Amino acid sequence: MSTNDTIEKYLQTKEMIKSLEKKAEKYKSILEKTLSKEGTTRLKTDAWIIESQEITTHRMTKANVPKDIWLKYAQPSSYSVLKISENKKKEEKKKIRKSL
Repeated sequence: MSTNDTIEKYLQTKEMIKSLEKKAEKYKSILEKTLSKEGTTRLKTDAWIIESQEITTHRMTKANVPKDIWLKYAQPSSYSVLKISENKKKEEKKKIRKSL
């Protein structure tokens, strides 16, 4: 598989994930409405148990914290980012082909 094919497959898969996340969010919303209608945070069916929790996290922004506090307590985290963009030369070739 060429690099171009791999990039195409990667981007297609990312779009599929995005679509599936939207569907999952829709079903989550339906389940939350069901719990709300029942007036409970826990619902049991023959096959499943649904429990809803409210989780709160606390974060600080660098602009809102004195520098010495930030330097002492900030917890850095690293992660990998893959940036993919169209090759401008390829785009120009497409435009030239369309104009012919």
